[in-house]
Amino acid sequence: MREGWNYKYLKELSSIIYGHTDKASNEIEGPKYLRITDIQENAVDWNNVPQCKPLGKDFERYRLHIGDIVFARTGATTGKSFLIREDINAVFASYLIRVQINKSELNEEYLYYYFQSPDYWDIISEGISGSAQGGFNAKKLGALVIPIPPLQEQKQIVAILDEAFETIDQAKANTEKNIQNAKELFQSKLNEIFSQKGDGWEQDQLINLTTKIGSGSTPRGGQASYKKEGISLIRSMNVHDNGFKKKKLAFIDDEQAKKLDNVSIEEGDVLLNITGASVARCCTVPKKYLPARVNQHVSIIRPIKDKLDSDFLHYILTSKVTKDKLLGIGEQGATRQAITKAQLETFIISYPTSIDAQRKTMKELNAVREKTESIAFSYQEKINRLDELKKSILQKAFAGELTSTVSDSSFTDKTESLSSHLFEKIDGISPTDLQAGLTAIALNKHLESETANTFHHVKAEKIIHLAEYALGIDLERNPVKDAAGPNDFKHSKKIESRAKKAGFYTVSKHGDVYEYSLGTQAQKLIDKATNTLGNRFFEFNKLLELFVPMNTQQAEIVATVYAAWNNLLIQGQPTTDEAIVLEARENWHKNKLKIERNKFFNAIEWMKKYEILIPKGNGKMVTAK
Repeated sequence: MREGWNYKYLKELSSIIYGHTDKASNEIEGPKYLRITDIQENAVDWNNVPQCKPLGKDFERYRLHIGDIVFARTGATTGKSFLIREDINAVFASYLIRVQINKSELNEEYLYYYFQSPDYWDIISEGISGSAQGGFNAKKLGALVIPIPPLQEQKQIVAILDEAFETIDQAKANTEKNIQNAKELFQSKLNEIFSQKGDGWEQDQLINLTTKIGSGSTPRGGQASYKKEGISLIRSMNVHDNGFKKKKLAFIDDEQAKKLDNVSIEEGDVLLNITGASVARCCTVPKKYLPARVNQHVSIIRPIKDKLDSDFLHYILTSKVTKDKLLGIGEQGATRQAITKAQLETFIISYPTSIDAQRKTMKELNAVREKTESIAFSYQEKINRLDELKKSILQKAFAGELTSTVSDSSFTDKTESLSSHLFEKIDGISPTDLQAGLTAIALNKHLESETANTFHHVKAEKIIHLAEYALGIDLERNPVKDAAGPNDFKHSKKIESRAKKAGFYTVSKHGDVYEYSLGTQAQKLIDKATNTLGNRFFEFNKLLELFVPMNTQQAEIVATVYAAWNNLLIQGQPTTDEAIVLEARENWHKNKLKIERNKFFNAIEWMKKYEILIPKGNGKMVTAK
């Protein structure tokens, strides 16, 4: 145990009671009635929380106060907790337990973080599995042993966790956006093909292109009649646009299947959901799940093989242009979303009449899909690593390892270390070659735009600085406040040496400027950097489109403003336009005073129009030499 720390039961540190039993309603006047289901993603939308009848003299017993923690004691969310941070006229329901702490010994934010730690969740899991009824009651909750450092150290731990988790959550949000961008990239290609079409395309009704359109039924007895194994019965929950999902696949026996022989699935059939919230979802079925039948919520569409390829039909039906039409049909149902057999038969699609043309298009789409799926997978891996990082930080926090040396500087060092750690090393390429690759891509872009005369040392380094910070990639730079903006001159010389030896590009001095020339191995490096960057390449391309038209001074000002703004965010300082200009001009380097202040203000106004040019407060501080 750390010196100054001790352990206590939660019941010794708090009051623990069950919630109030009543019926929730929006038709009566009374206090808000907080239930387990009202707590979603660590937040409560109080506008949507129902009310309960007035409690009279019991109101104060169940009233929620700022600093209270409510705890889910049963169901799928057992162990989930929520800290009350608003003064709301509310009470809590009986499936919740409230913890009111003794604030002279325990900080509520500290305890709330403990309720998210791996040790805590291990105890919850053991408690649930050891209970005949499931759930985790107030007695078990009170028996939790909490590590208790001095109150001031608790607050310091909370400060470290707040800053670290804010950085991690922002990184996760950016990564989730990148996953969505990857998915949209494929859908964009799909829409491009099926909205623009081309020579050799025709339109026709599905009935003229298929040998079967029809749905099945659920065996008598419903779910109770399903078997543990047998013939697959495919339901709407198994049909997804991005593929067949095995989860909750039902099975029926031979006798049940015989009654559904008219909806027996054949290899190459396309399945379409025709009712409910998942209407118009579509997939083909892997051969290993055959033989199979469908229920009444799924329709079989069996294309004529020499007219329409099954996988091509699947792409047609999952393109946005087609999906929107199908959803429009589905919404015409009187009581619920539904597509009838007659509507499907008369549904018109566009397609190339040549099977070879269909397969050529599919090959192109498959290549894009594989690339975007690979990108999405790599980003999901990053999210998983960020989740593990959170767990690791929490583990250290409650073992006393975050505050082993209690000083303001140690807290700053730790949080800055965590922040800079979130720059991601790109797999499959060294940081040196990646920076060289980014430089080669930028040079190539300037050559294509006939602006290579503006691409010199200063501009190249400013583009690299923005790429590292805006894309969140680790290039192992240590930028400083230089006369021409953020710069790591020593590192850039190392990159130039590597680029020259490897034949990527050369840098030669002509008068007062350094000019870049692509080498014989440049394209190979560009291809490698593009592939390993994945979805970040598209972000880098956006950055280049903004920088290519700039002259040297414009690039210098934008990069300096970005770095100064980012510095202020890292330090938790105000980021008013005046504060940014002061950091970027007066507090940067004496040479910056030669540039008029209004140019910095104009840069800020322009940068705010582009999301990629708005700093996140990530990475390392850019410090004076």
